Amino acid sequence: MKHLSSNEIRRIWLSFWEAKEHLIVPSASLVPVNDKSILFINAGVAPLKKFFDGSSVPEKKRLVNVQKCIRTGDIESVGDTTHLTFFEMLGNFSIGNYFKEEAITWAYELLTSEQYYNFDPERLYFTVHPSDSESRLLWEKQGVYSDHIIELEGNYWEIGEGPSGPCSEIFYDRGESFDPNHEGITLLKNDLPNDRYVEIWNIVFSAFNAVEGVNREDYQPLPSKNIDTGMGLERMAMILQEVKSIYDTDLFYNLIKNIELISDKNPDENIETFRIIADHIRTVTMALKDGTSFGNNGRGYVIRRLLRRAIRQGYQMGVVKPFIYRLVPSVAMIMQDFYPFSEDEIKQLMDLVLAEEVLFHKTLVQGEERIKTILANPQNKRISGEDAFKLYDTYGFPLELTIESALSHNVSVDTSGFLTLMEAQRRQSKEHSNMANNMTLQNKDLLEFKLESRFIGYEKTHVHTKVIALFDKDGNRVTELYNGGYLVLEETPFYAESGGQVGDIGLMRTDAYLEDDRVVVEDVIKAPNGQHLHKVRIIEGVISQGEPIEAKIDVKRRQRITINHSAAHLLHLALKNILSQKVYQAGSYINDERIRFDFNFVGEITDEHLLKIEAFINEKITNKTVIVEEMPLTKAKANGAIALFDDKYGEFVRTIKVDDSFELCGGTHVKNILDIDRVAIISFESKGSNVYRIEAATQDQINILLHNVVEPYKAEIKKLLKKASDIMRQAETKAIDLTFDFDFNLNYLTSFKDVISYRKALQDLQTIVKTLEKKYNDELIKNSLQNLDEYSNQIQDQALIIKTNNQPINLLKTIMDKLSNEHQLKFIFIANLNEQGINFLCKINEIPTLDASALIKDASLKTGGSGGGNKTFAQGGGTDIKEVDRILANITKIYQEIGR
Repeated sequence: MKHLSSNEIRRIWLSFWEAKEHLIVPSASLVPVNDKSILFINAGVAPLKKFFDGSSVPEKKRLVNVQKCIRTGDIESVGDTTHLTFFEMLGNFSIGNYFKEEAITWAYELLTSEQYYNFDPERLYFTVHPSDSESRLLWEKQGVYSDHIIELEGNYWEIGEGPSGPCSEIFYDRGESFDPNHEGITLLKNDLPNDRYVEIWNIVFSAFNAVEGVNREDYQPLPSKNIDTGMGLERMAMILQEVKSIYDTDLFYNLIKNIELISDKNPDENIETFRIIADHIRTVTMALKDGTSFGNNGRGYVIRRLLRRAIRQGYQMGVVKPFIYRLVPSVAMIMQDFYPFSEDEIKQLMDLVLAEEVLFHKTLVQGEERIKTILANPQNKRISGEDAFKLYDTYGFPLELTIESALSHNVSVDTSGFLTLMEAQRRQSKEHSNMANNMTLQNKDLLEFKLESRFIGYEKTHVHTKVIALFDKDGNRVTELYNGGYLVLEETPFYAESGGQVGDIGLMRTDAYLEDDRVVVEDVIKAPNGQHLHKVRIIEGVISQGEPIEAKIDVKRRQRITINHSAAHLLHLALKNILSQKVYQAGSYINDERIRFDFNFVGEITDEHLLKIEAFINEKITNKTVIVEEMPLTKAKANGAIALFDDKYGEFVRTIKVDDSFELCGGTHVKNILDIDRVAIISFESKGSNVYRIEAATQDQINILLHNVVEPYKAEIKKLLKKASDIMRQAETKAIDLTFDFDFNLNYLTSFKDVISYRKALQDLQTIVKTLEKKYNDELIKNSLQNLDEYSNQIQDQALIIKTNNQPINLLKTIMDKLSNEHQLKFIFIANLNEQGINFLCKINEIPTLDASALIKDASLKTGGSGGGNKTFAQGGGTDIKEVDRILANITKIYQEIGR
């Protein structure tokens, strides 16, 4: 066995499979592209599954990669010898090319040959599915002893419906020193957790189509058999470097050392803590590098949770100041050879982690205060599942900390209730599958359909052509179509959805119905081999394969989409010029109504920025030709063309130059920038930390969409104007002199400045009405305080227990303070009837045996409401006033028995 660095392990892997005619596929971003089923890339096959499910055909049928992955399902096991949340998966793949014999032969060669990893064959064990006698024979053919081949029922790979099949796992025996109880091979046979037999490689023989409700033995064969493998880099490094755990390899050694230096703690006394911190900061750093941002949901929530878990580990060993951010350079240095980091990038990542650390320190304090508030209620004998979940979900306070804090207060936590709510949150509704977004089952007909269909929609919008293929709604090829399904044309003017631009819609007619359009095109997507697949609804008649057909797109809709797409390029350019050249696109959606553009940016974005962005775009709308060119990919990149995401580009690419914007793009565009006319930002929002979304519109859609945006502002302004009117009317009846001045009217909306104007008008009006209300209440209180006799006359035994009607709460509070001071009252309880129901207020001075909060909560509960406060002052209320007299009688009795 060779002693190899992690970089050498990677290089040997790639060079071996490249020699076996595999195409090297670079690691995809950890953030999935066009895949909403996962938050992070979690396996080597994940970015390639479009080739396995049949939705796309690869450039080569043999592929190899070293793929960055994140999985948090085993997070509780992180800190042992082999589990991680970030890891690298070495994978080789065959898409309908070689199968078991080649996969097993080459795997054995790579593992045992002196030229490659040079494992001792006697230390390797192989598991197979009991039904897979072929794999057993093939391993034996390589020279593997039969007692080194273990049959396990669990050796079958399937995740729901779709490609599935038996698999063969490869384990390395680390020897007796990792088997303290001398259990030997029974550990592997019984699938028991252990450190002796370490799984290093899994080879999946994907041969069957799994279908829910069908017995496994009845699964139908796939149109093409595939190979999908995964070898863990970190586990290989642990074995080849002959160390006890993955955390002792070159992938972690310096990181662990730096945790020791920065924390000034002994790693031998904090082994698990050091490992958790090392794993989590590695995951966070790599996720941030690939464009993830800290947030309250989705992948942003995952990395926030990991960082906070690492911070908490630091807390537990006594490190109470931010320190995790100082480990980012260590991660960068270790990963540098395969995933380069610039100095600016390292600093930016450190700043992001530091800001999050500081935020969590505040969260810890807020969480503790929240727990104290919950437990201040004497009725709370435990922290409920709802409260624990709110602490976790809203405040970011971990359940473990809630439990620890509860124990310090001698109360328990309803963990089962918490877990129920957690499970409900995790459960995500399944989207209905369709050919456009969830082709989970391989479809032989679509995969094998390779006739050329030419897209001519850049030049033409209307064409006489021929139907070359028909598919039913499930993607099965047919010769005739009656109601609906999919068709492919010899030539098509219809754009298929891609690059954020929606597909065209339109009409078709056959020779049989030349006078009327009988076919409605509802959408267009791309077939696995790239042809444009038209989703159609047939109004009348039948379409047959091979017959002539006339196809025409909805030209007006296409024109609006085209204008919006060109405007989106200018928006991207504006973001880079106004905010930063480091802005990069995180997603887009362009239809005939609006432009939706997501992007990453570190920093604050103000209204002033947005106005400058909008102005920049409109300044660029001048008499300039939009330049469309096809050129070699290498030349386009050398000339500075922006390539988006992990899009698959061929040797030649289409470039679009809109003013200074130069991007690779297959979408449709205007011929002259003047055709855009004008652009307005419609809305702006944050989608998580450092991820933002801008929506914009062009031409006649601007006024329509801006009106939709300001509608809530208008509704709120209308409410406030009514409130101001009510206050003025009430003031007049009480002879209180007030003035109210507000004038705002904006009908035709033309830019984002108008949205800002509405927002500012609302804010101004809120301030004006708040001031007006305060003046009214102040005058009301002033007038009321001039005559307190009606309240003073009801004082008995240093207490005031009364019922009032429609009095402002602020007035009542002032009266309570005034009477309490002037008459040295010990107890005040007021029930104030109003249009909504009833308010309760209670003030207690120097009566330790009475609790204002408890009295208010009891009264509020009896009236169908709630309340709270502290021992000396509390307030609450309800909606049911039937019991108010009985409540006041009871309060009087309590005071007479206890308070006096």
